[in-house]
Amino acid sequence: MQRGVNTACWLSPQGTENLLGEIQGCLDDRTCEKYSMIDIISNVKCELGEGLIWDPTLNLLLMTDITKNRLITIDVYHDTYCEWDMPELIGWVLLTERKSTYALGLKSGIAFLDTTSQLELAWVNREFPDHPQCRLNDACTDALGRIWYGSMNYCDSTKEDGELASISCELHPKVHDSGFTVTNGPLISPDSKYLLLNDTLKGIVYQYDFSLTLGELSNRRVFMTFQPDQGFPDGMCFDVEGNLWLAMWGVGKVLKVSRQGEILHEYNIPAPNVTNVCFGGINLDRLFISSATAGLEESNASMFLQSGSVFELKNHGTRGFNSHLVKLER
Repeated sequence: MQRGVNTACWLSPQGTENLLGEIQGCLDDRTCEKYSMIDIISNVKCELGEGLIWDPTLNLLLMTDITKNRLITIDVYHDTYCEWDMPELIGWVLLTERKSTYALGLKSGIAFLDTTSQLELAWVNREFPDHPQCRLNDACTDALGRIWYGSMNYCDSTKEDGELASISCELHPKVHDSGFTVTNGPLISPDSKYLLLNDTLKGIVYQYDFSLTLGELSNRRVFMTFQPDQGFPDGMCFDVEGNLWLAMWGVGKVLKVSRQGEILHEYNIPAPNVTNVCFGGINLDRLFISSATAGLEESNASMFLQSGSVFELKNHGTRGFNSHLVKLER
């Protein structure tokens, strides 16, 4: 156990809904469309917001503020939020089989936190990453409860020290691939047939064949590539039609992408550094988007005052899936 997790809760001020009003944005008439509305969700502001995930048992939106060492829960229906201060950088949060207990991806490994009964971290594994300048960055859970998670060099993100690993709670981590800059995703398809992983600074989305039974990856290939002026692929999620929703760091966009890798729509977000996307809400038909103030030039910071906010993209016409639960025990 490790002590020192503090918590606090706030009521957001009235009037955050519809704060931005209607925003129009189109780079290309072929692939872009006019938004109907973007809202700001609560008054949470993050330096490096990430890790969006919906908790259907509590109807809460969870996220992390990586560089501020914060775990955040947002009640999107009552405009309140709570935060927990972590002892380390925190990349991600995943749901577990136990209500109000979450798996956390911290700088040095995985820990569990029960947000109701104790404010202590229960460390599960600190073997990965094993590089002293690396930290955990992003993760997902497969249908059998394994965690798939990546690492990156947080001292120099251009170094190819990032790795992709998996772990079951009773086992040691298994590294499946390496040689990445910033690993984002990973994301397993709804049918558990393939896994996507972003090598963000290289602008590459990789696809692997995925064996759920064996917990193995094979046949890595390039699914999509982006030039720097198109942005850098960050967090992502699937909708029920099998389309990919992809946050694009650096250009203030969320992309809707077909199963074949075709960009169906580009949605402009009023924050250049968009970090993650997540379906949530009682019917899983609300699309939440996180962003960051980190990495903004001074001129952009003054132009994009909403940077670091959590947004909702409305009238997108689809819904998503609940996340799988991390298995704590056999």
